[in-house]
Amino acid sequence: MGKVKMPYLEIKRYKGRVYYNWHLPSRISGFEPRNKSLGQDKQKALEQHSMLLQKFEAWRANQKTPHIIEPGSVTWLITDFIRDVRFTSKQPGTRSYYNIYLNMVDTLIGSEMVRDISRMHARQLYHGFQDTPRKAESFMAVARLLFNHGRDIGLIEQNPFTEQMVKKPKPRRQLWTAEQIQLVKETAITMRLPSIALVTQMGYDIGQSPGELRRLPWSMLSGGKLDVTRAKTGERVLVPVMSELVKMLNQANKQSPVILVNERTGKPYSKDMLCRVFREVCDAAKIPKDLQFRDLRRTCVTHLFEAGCSEAEIAAMREEMAVMKAL
Repeated sequence: MGKVKMPYLEIKRYKGRVYYNWHLPSRISGFEPRNKSLGQDKQKALEQHSMLLQKFEAWRANQKTPHIIEPGSVTWLITDFIRDVRFTSKQPGTRSYYNIYLNMVDTLIGSEMVRDISRMHARQLYHGFQDTPRKAESFMAVARLLFNHGRDIGLIEQNPFTEQMVKKPKPRRQLWTAEQIQLVKETAITMRLPSIALVTQMGYDIGQSPGELRRLPWSMLSGGKLDVTRAKTGERVLVPVMSELVKMLNQANKQSPVILVNERTGKPYSKDMLCRVFREVCDAAKIPKDLQFRDLRRTCVTHLFEAGCSEAEIAAMREEMAVMKAL
């Protein structure tokens, strides 16, 4: 099914199913609901969407004056921040991450004036996320960036979100075993998803993120090493390729410019789709839910030491040293 060009209707596909959502962009404030799941039934979803759209249009028509963002308000600061180079220079994934928490800030204190946000107010916002420490840390980090911008443009002298003694969530310690790696690979092959078997071995051997791995072209493979450019920093890292991975790469289909292709679509993976299909295979292999793809990076360090890689090579991948210069 092609995209339905209807305002504020969002269509997502997952595991062969289609999901419909009502979604308003962050620039529109004051109308509820901003986001709402409309279910999987197309006809019912379109009926709900039609009612919401009528309600929204009536709300917009009844506004006595167009919605004006008051200069100096938190919403105004957010609007100014997302036009600033410190936001626009970020990678799309980072901007998307920022937007999640900027929308939270806008919802909670958007109508407040920036100068009126005190340290106590910031602390209260932090405590509102106390049951979700990782979300609390991310919220405070993005709010701190936002109010740093407010300080830099002269709205405030002090940032109320700095030095708030934010409790760091416990670091992840999960590690994959070689048996679990093998089980995921075998399950992926059984499910006719060799690309997932391949990306699992790639994560185990070279410790890159799904976003980095999905973009790797065949042209980056040369002389037993992968020439990787990090998505966040733009740095280049030369990563040694282990014998098992070399074998799998030699057996992989090379009809696409990129190494990883979704067998179900015949197209390269998006980041979200790669993670979803990987989780689907893990569930089929009965891998514990708390063991995730990102844990392969941590596991990779031990694996590479055991395989004889130097500390310099491993440190370069972990961004703790300068990137190797030789090609």
